[in-house]
Amino acid sequence: MSHSYRVQALVAQNSEATVHRVLAKSGVEFVHTRLGLEPEVLAGLFGEGVFEKTLSRLKELECQDLRVVVDGGMDEEDGAPWVTSPWLEGKALSERKLTERDIRSLGEQCQRLRKALGKLANAVSFDSANILTVRTPDEQLHSLFTIDYARWFRDGAEGNPLGMGKSAAKEVRGLLKAVAIQQLKPAKKEREVTAIPFVEDRSPALTSYVPPQERWVLRVLTWAALVAALGVIIWLTWVGMNRGAENPRKEVPAWNAPSR
Repeated sequence: MSHSYRVQALVAQNSEATVHRVLAKSGVEFVHTRLGLEPEVLAGLFGEGVFEKTLSRLKELECQDLRVVVDGGMDEEDGAPWVTSPWLEGKALSERKLTERDIRSLGEQCQRLRKALGKLANAVSFDSANILTVRTPDEQLHSLFTIDYARWFRDGAEGNPLGMGKSAAKEVRGLLKAVAIQQLKPAKKEREVTAIPFVEDRSPALTSYVPPQERWVLRVLTWAALVAALGVIIWLTWVGMNRGAENPRKEVPAWNAPSR
């Protein structure tokens, strides 16, 4: 923990990070995230300003739907990296009961985030437990996403492109499907004992959310498959006609039994 901050409360803790609400000397509250990275990762961050460059790139990320990082460093005792973001009152997405309107708004935010960050959107955590949500005065749901800090610094330590290795489009689709299933659970019939089938059919909001790039790719692949199938049919027909012309079916003379 940096000496510039005083711990107010423990927010969350797991094997990869410990999150506290802290108070700065200025009197402003922040979220302080201390990362528990492997020794080999820490060794990679110590070399030739790797940590400083990786942290600088992280602080440069700006988007209205992203929780910005305003400060960071390495613990003086064990070298563990830490970052801070402004503290905001809200609830984790996993703790909210969403409406169709909320799911649609969430999908629009995910699209905007992916467009703003480009390939670096792959580094965002789309775990509903890590997404902070607040209600605006007009009852709109607004979500704030967080970079997966552990993955970000691992990539930096290992010299990998930051945010690579995951597909933001796939992660977003999984997130929206999960919240749609949660929203539909009370409507389940008693005889339904397995997961809700055909979620898209029962959630108009999820049906309406199709990332533009995915929709375009799907159309191209569909048309390519149709053209390929038509080509195969035409080729097989042509081959069959040619074989018929080259080897016309001849009448086989009847077999005459020898006379006695």
